[in-house]
Amino acid sequence: MIRRNIVFLACLLACASLGAQEPEPPTVEDTQVAGGSSADPPARRLVKWNEYEGPFFTLRASAGVILDAGTYAQDDASRQQLDLQPDAQVRDFRVMLSGRIKTKRQVTWSAGFMYDSTNDEWLVRQTGLMVAIPELKGHVFVGRSKEGISLNMVMVGYAGWTMERSTTVVATVPLLADGIKWMGWLPKQRILYN
Repeated sequence: MIRRNIVFLACLLACASLGAQEPEPPTVEDTQVAGGSSADPPARRLVKWNEYEGPFFTLRASAGVILDAGTYAQDDASRQQLDLQPDAQVRDFRVMLSGRIKTKRQVTWSAGFMYDSTNDEWLVRQTGLMVAIPELKGHVFVGRSKEGISLNMVMVGYAGWTMERSTTVVATVPLLADGIKWMGWLPKQRILYN
């Protein structure tokens, strides 16, 4: 009895969903809009204020800044010993670009640049191309990237409050490497490796 009711309900739902389907659009364009063909979607478009999608590639831009500031509340005895002045400065400023190249094979790219105010110079951060190789179950990255052991240093280089890198880690662990990196996966075994 329960089995028959389930089959009956399944048939009812299938029939209801068939009847609720929208009709297929006509094969002839018969709509008129103010602006005519100029209202057709463009080949290139600004998806969001910081994302562009063109016929050959996409682009996403972002930026970040780290500011350092210090101020003091001194009493008279402290002022007699030290004259401390409040100060603020930009520690670093970063510009990150990324996107994909529209090809049959998945190709993505990234470019990161950092202004180091202490040394007054621009540095290249993670920058390169990543190409999917599904035949070998993986991706190849060519360019500048974080060393595997330094991934604890957060990919973007910025961390939350009280999450500064220790001086020892910065001095002893290589941060960036130039070259070729392989990242693969074995889906059945649930193993990722590089």
